[in-house]
Amino acid sequence: MARRIPSVAVLAALLAATAAPRSALAHGGRITPPPAPPPTPDWMKGDPYAPPGPTRPPIRPPVPPITTPRNPGTPPTTPSPLAPGQPVQPGFTPRPGGHTPATPSSPAPPSSPPPTTPTTPSPGATPPRSAAPSEPGSAPTTPPVQGRPSRDRASGRAAPGGGEDWTTWWEANADALRAETDVAPVETVSTGLDPRRAMARARDLEVVPFLRAVADGTHGDDDDLRASAWIALGKTTAEPEDVERLLAWLRDATAPSMTRESAAIALGCLRRTAPAEQLDGALLDRVRDALFDAIDDDGVPVRVRCFCAFSVGLLGDQPGRTDDAFGKDGRRTTQRLWTRLLDARAGGETTVALTVALSMQPPAGVPAAVRDALRTAATTGRLGGRDRGAVAQAHATIALARLARGECAGVLLALVKSRVQPAEVRRSALLALGSVAPDLAPALRADAGEQVLAFTRRGDPDTAGFAALSVGRLVAASYADPDDRCPRTAALRDALDDVAERGAAGVRPFAALALAIATRSRPGTAPRAERDDGRAVSLRTLRAVVDRESDDPDARAAATIALGLLDDDASADRFGRIVAADGDARLRAAACAALGLAGSATPAAQKALEAALAAGDDDVRREAARALGVLRATGAVTALVSAVERAAADHVRARLAVALGEIGDFRAVRPLVRVASDRAVADATRAVAVAALGLLADPESRSSLSRLGADLNYLARTDALNEVLSLL
Repeated sequence: MARRIPSVAVLAALLAATAAPRSALAHGGRITPPPAPPPTPDWMKGDPYAPPGPTRPPIRPPVPPITTPRNPGTPPTTPSPLAPGQPVQPGFTPRPGGHTPATPSSPAPPSSPPPTTPTTPSPGATPPRSAAPSEPGSAPTTPPVQGRPSRDRASGRAAPGGGEDWTTWWEANADALRAETDVAPVETVSTGLDPRRAMARARDLEVVPFLRAVADGTHGDDDDLRASAWIALGKTTAEPEDVERLLAWLRDATAPSMTRESAAIALGCLRRTAPAEQLDGALLDRVRDALFDAIDDDGVPVRVRCFCAFSVGLLGDQPGRTDDAFGKDGRRTTQRLWTRLLDARAGGETTVALTVALSMQPPAGVPAAVRDALRTAATTGRLGGRDRGAVAQAHATIALARLARGECAGVLLALVKSRVQPAEVRRSALLALGSVAPDLAPALRADAGEQVLAFTRRGDPDTAGFAALSVGRLVAASYADPDDRCPRTAALRDALDDVAERGAAGVRPFAALALAIATRSRPGTAPRAERDDGRAVSLRTLRAVVDRESDDPDARAAATIALGLLDDDASADRFGRIVAADGDARLRAAACAALGLAGSATPAAQKALEAALAAGDDDVRREAARALGVLRATGAVTALVSAVERAAADHVRARLAVALGEIGDFRAVRPLVRVASDRAVADATRAVAVAALGLLADPESRSSLSRLGADLNYLARTDALNEVLSLL
């Protein structure tokens, strides 16, 4: 296997799912008035972000635009077979000079519309399973079950030793769930400056110039350090010259794979949500061209090409050239992705990466013919006239749901119920069904919930757990729909309650999280008495599970996070006691997370989190750092700055650096810069400090990379997808 890129090697165990929202969590006057602000540190006196003087190191001159001719194997920019506005056909625009497959370029799209009621495919409709095509230099495209712990057949509980379980799903979806929380900012220390303006100045005058210097090797040639800077630069820069730097690193055929991987994913991190912060459309189209050039180049390592595809997906909602009519709604990008998906040279890793990228394009720009072919791929595993394997089929199912939404509900239900479909596909269909729940009619939503509910009590724990999550989303969609007064919704919620309390051990954590998803309030949704009643029952059940010390630690940990998602103010003391106790590390980490989720920004909560950050298990420290960041506990910055400078152990310094990055206070910039530039500090710790600067100065409230993992079937991940998701 190719060497893991540095941010994975250094940050996977430290950051897990970072980039928590920068807004603080507070509700309804629950915040205790803060103590008097501490004295201003010497390094903050005056205006630290005044324009640079003559003693300031000069910023490197802009890199001239890259003029290297495009790869001759790249498809033409303007597809001649199609005029702007025409639908894209599945077999359009073969790659010039590319291999022409002997089989048809795509299966004929179904002549009938997608079913509106569940129909189970006949066994004969599914061809025999075959292994996904292999790619040189690529890990086999198989579910990563080899590294998962064995499960007790009687209880379904994961054996000790860690591995893929409910926490993997939570880590991939935590940012999206936090973003649904209606919160108000909390400031525990006043600096007399506008936080947004101060951070913007710090980003432009301090962070980005420093990241440029690190990326260019000014502070050392360590691969981990420089690659962390490239990714952080993609998150923070607004300058075309930095985009040119990233493009040059990606195109450098002599560079190590690690360098090109980091540059590739950094280009996807150029994504910005706010229109005012988005880069110029013509520049982003040049970025897309470069990414496709790398995808088409068989001499580029497979993982680099996959990372390029993921970045094309991340840029799916970003602008393009305003004078390109065919580029509207991402139609040109959709065409280019689809052409490459049909290419016979696309192996298993690349097929999954291109499918994920396609699923992130605007649905309005995806023609009906492409959706029809995706439907065929989801139900048969065949795409471009050949079988792509169960893992690719599972991702085609997710892509179909993202692009067709409620129109594919019948297909998804049929996949869930089919006894001939691979387990990976059925699990993806369960997750996808929950994601399209808001688009379903009330009666179909209730029918789907009842059919999916049956899977929570049978089968393997993974499938049953995904079924519970799907039921939770279906119930949540019913409560959010003012026209949905279906009486069966309450029965579905009660059934989840029963699974969370008395279900199989491997399923109970999923059911606890599903209860929170089903009954939590979301911004913009109207009050519903039915949801409030369900929330009250859920709170009683979840509190009982958490308080039962003899219960399964996994169930207690998931129930603790669920209470945080439900903003259970009455459990703030409960969370604090768990954090302070010398108990199960996973439960303590969950209690830290719950303190952040519930917005319990009290002095007692902050003290408990700071204590957990200072000493404890790595998972506990990580969640304490994240919670302090979510709470925007600016009162902890001075203490953390001092601790970073005093800490003797490098791993402790790394933890504190992550905490400063999570808190998002501009006063943390210079301490992190000092750690990152200190050559007496271990390179791994310096790389973490650089990554923390990326977290700190990222203008996105939710990490763009986290969008790759939302509602994704983590049991059908490939090597490249595992790598990029570990950057969260």
